[in-house]
Formats: sequence, C-alpha cells, structure tokens
Amino acid sequence: MTASHRSAAEELLAGLPGRPAHRRRVAREPVSAYAIHSWCDAMGETTPAFTDAAPVAPPATLQMWTFPGLRPGRSLDAGPAEPGDLDESVRATLAGLGYSATLAVRTDQVFESDLRPGDVVVAENAYLDATGEKRTALGRGFFVRSRTEYGTVSGRPVGVVIMTVLHFAPAASTQRPPGPSSTAMCRDGTAHGRPGELNPGCEFGRVHVPVTATQIIAGALATRDFYPVHHDVTFARAHGNADIVMNILTTNGLLARVVGEWTGAARLRRLVTTLRAPASPGEVLSVSGRVETMVGTEVVVSARAATGSVVHAEAVATVVR
Repeated sequence: MTASHRSAAEELLAGLPGRPAHRRRVAREPVSAYAIHSWCDAMGETTPAFTDAAPVAPPATLQMWTFPGLRPGRSLDAGPAEPGDLDESVRATLAGLGYSATLAVRTDQVFESDLRPGDVVVAENAYLDATGEKRTALGRGFFVRSRTEYGTVSGRPVGVVIMTVLHFAPAASTQRPPGPSSTAMCRDGTAHGRPGELNPGCEFGRVHVPVTATQIIAGALATRDFYPVHHDVTFARAHGNADIVMNILTTNGLLARVVGEWTGAARLRRLVTTLRAPASPGEVLSVSGRVETMVGTEVVVSARAATGSVVHAEAVATVVR
C-alpha cells in the first residue's frame, strides 16, 4: 500500500464522524415467527419464549431486521450498504485505494425492549470515529465505528448497537487442509450449557460448538448477511482468509444462547463482543464463562470462545434475573 493511498484513506475517514453511514432504514417486512424460528434453528436456541408459536425475538437478532438482504442486482461486496448510502461510497473508495475487504470485529449491543411478530423495525445510523492505519493479522487497515439506534415505526426504542468494522487490504491467504465435513452437533452432553450458580467467581461448564460450513452458512443466512466471505471459499481466500469465516452475528447468537442456558434464561440486557480470530470449518468452539459481578437482579457474565489455543471471541453479557 502506497503512502498516497494511505493518506487518501485517512483523509476520507477523518471526515466521517457525525455523518449518517446509512439513510434511515425501515425494515422491508415485519418481524415474523418464521424468521425468529429460522434464527433459533441456526443457533441451536431452544428457549421456549423464542421457539413457541408466538415467539419473542431473541435480543441478538436486533441488527438483522433492517439488513438489505439478497436483492437482484445488488453487489454482494456492499455489505449492509444500499445505493445512496454514504457507507456505499466509503466502501467503494476504500476498495479503490486497496482496502477492499471488510470484517465486523466488535459489537456493543444494548437491548431496551422486546420485538415480537408484527413489529416493524427502524434503524438510524451515524459514524462515530475511525483509527489511522493499523497492522492486523488479515492485513493493514482501518477500524471504523458507527452507532445505530433501533426502534419500531410506532416510536418505541428497541436497542442500540455500536459496531466496529475493519476495512483492510487483504494479506496473502493461508492455505490449510480441509477440515472435517461432518455437520453433526456434539452429542456428549456439552453442546448446550446448564444453569450454574450466579455468584461472583463461579464458573460455568464448557459448551462445545462444532464449526462447520453448515453452521457458518446457516448462521449467515438466518441473520440476513450475504457477504461472500461467509459462504464463498474463493472469495474468502482472496480476502485474506484460509476458508469461509463465521459472521459476528452468528458468534453473538451462539454466545447469547449459551449465556441464556448458563443463567436459566435470564433476560439479556447488553452484550459486548470482540472477535480475536476468525472461526472456520473444521474447528470446534469451546465456550467457557464465569460470573463477574452480581448486584441485585443484575448479573455480569464473561464468556470466551476458543478453538484450541486460539481465542475466537471474548464477550461480556449483562443479564437480569
């Protein structure tokens, strides 16, 4: 990457804070039981409140309702941007400067109220800030943060998400042998968490989630994320990955599910997740956790999802009993 390219990118990003990344977006269709159940199937979610005939939407579905989806003629490189959005031109300009790949690496989600079938979600978004160029394992790039406020068309606040996206110039991909092709879940009793003691310092039993192509693709489709890095091996390798990678919405869904199992379906109020390394087919996520604090009915739980010695994601969840 040349110094002039880096300088042009930094100049572009310096002008973003406070500007809307996307225009006000109203979901194309209402929240539905079908979409909720599809999400639950992909995440292995079994909580009755989310899986019965008249479900509440799991909190970790918050972002997906206003995603543009897979529309005819829409570029798959556009991420969540739609024609006319500032984010569309920012992505295109950065790609032209060599920073052609993107990956969401951190989310801070606050959940204010439940979504139910029939609700129509509205999202309003603005850039917060951007870093200078950083060296990462995937390549050199910039971390860009934005804040999205979610509500319903009736004006009820639903939640807030602060997301960090890495825009980077892909380094050479790392080739590796293909992993196991099985799509079966673990059957040794550790595929789901069990309720534990909610006292500070208490640790929960580990949960093991096989990372398969089916799991990654099902999660991406259920969360309406059609970016090719999550389903197209050739595209993923061209963008610095050894294989397709799990999207952060699936990671959030799996972690939210496990935290719910550990805490006896306590209400999730906040989930802060940081991705440390990609998760690809052939790996197994080993999810561990512990209670950090408990004040009244509010419990803070930390969770870590690792593949062997490599940490995929770390999260802090706040729940209310």
